[in-house]
Amino acid sequence: MGAKSKIITWSVDENGCHNCTSHQKDKNGYTVLCFNGKRIKHHRHVYSVHYLSGGEIPNGMVVRHKCDNPNCINPQHLDIGTPYDNSRDRVERKRQPYGTNNGRAKLSDSDVLEIYNSPISKVELANNFGISLCQIYKIKRKAIWKHVTENC
Repeated sequence: MGAKSKIITWSVDENGCHNCTSHQKDKNGYTVLCFNGKRIKHHRHVYSVHYLSGGEIPNGMVVRHKCDNPNCINPQHLDIGTPYDNSRDRVERKRQPYGTNNGRAKLSDSDVLEIYNSPISKVELANNFGISLCQIYKIKRKAIWKHVTENC
């Protein structure tokens, strides 16, 4: 006799997402379950059962949320793709941290405006702000930090 599986429950929100209410979430908001002795993300299991008749998700592929809701287990909101597709989704949907929201940012918005509007040499700016000359050029050309310089 096998171990009993936990019953899966969910609530449907205004976007049609099936938000799992019966299982714990991991630190990124994905619900997880134990299946065949392994801890797996719930949406991957749902995709496998619904679209692959319980088969394995191909190596190198990820299950993406069209709804951007990591707790959603609605099969219609799930799609398979490459990690590149998933990264592209994140950028296109503006979920990629940028500017001061990027944990590695060395500049503030006011620093960027000062650099963009400054008449002093690019070399001096790079030294003053402790960033590369390449970064200064990119700010001046609006190739980076354009959300700060777009109205300048």
